[in-house]
Amino acid sequence: MENQLENFADQVSNFLPDLLGAILVLLVGWLIAKGIKALVVRLLRKTNWDERVFGRADVRTRMFS
Repeated sequence: MENQLENFADQVSNFLPDLLGAILVLLVGWLIAKGIKALVVRLLRKTNWDERVFGRADVRTRMFS
């Protein structure tokens, strides 16, 4: 029984760094995506391209909110 608990603890301790690494990659990707989104929204507002393409000012708020 003790050997099984040690094996389980070893498996968990070997898996945790991989799990934390995956969560870190996901978090960094999410933050990069938020930054790109903010940049695109700012550029669209500055250039009014969304209003030229879609012809309405309220489309921007529905697409990027």
